[in-house]
Amino acid sequence: DWSSDVCSSDLKGLLATFGHESLEPMALPPAGPENLRRYELKRYAANFGAQSAIAATARLRARLGAEAIDRLIVRVKSSSADSLSTRTIVNPLSARFSLPYAAAAAWLVGDPAIDAFEAPAIFDPRIPPLMARVEIRPDDALEARHRREGVFPAAVTAVLKDGSLAEEACDGPWVGVDDAAFGVAILAKARALMAAKRSPREIEAIVSAVMSLGAAASLADLWQALRRSGTVSGSSSR
Repeated sequence: DWSSDVCSSDLKGLLATFGHESLEPMALPPAGPENLRRYELKRYAANFGAQSAIAATARLRARLGAEAIDRLIVRVKSSSADSLSTRTIVNPLSARFSLPYAAAAAWLVGDPAIDAFEAPAIFDPRIPPLMARVEIRPDDALEARHRREGVFPAAVTAVLKDGSLAEEACDGPWVGVDDAAFGVAILAKARALMAAKRSPREIEAIVSAVMSLGAAASLADLWQALRRSGTVSGSSSR
């Protein structure tokens, strides 16, 4: 219910549930749930506070080439710089909550896929030397924008080996991505998430059933489609 007090008590937006302390009010922006669907699935398999830094770093790598970069300076909201500061990567969870790892992974491979945040990729011996050349700087102005607008901004400066500087700023990993490309990316991520548990045939059956959900009369129709595909069994009564 977008008109409820829970959703309309402040200007921070519904994204406060992702970006603010649990005791802070959750609110819907006056314009309504604009672009909220773009937060339904994160672009990268990392914490929300790392998403924009990953995107900005990947853009720098694509523009300059990984070998041209000597070090990175990553500016993010102050709370993310603090909470995502770990440089000790011992498992996938620690990688997902590490800005130094996230930036190093994007520096190494470009746009990092899901497996970049899983073993064995997180133990790649090329990562620690890159992490050592990633500096994380807290930025109170970016924190203020996050709290005011609900965005997750980052600015990444590449110090090149010739001494020159290049920067990419980003307010969110989907900024500048049109609806068609957004849909392709979300489907690719959904397929990747299912790959460990489902066969290619089952994955495509699930995707087909979900994509036809808009024409379904109820979730029971989706369940029946999944049953016909052989991907689920049992009753849809619950």
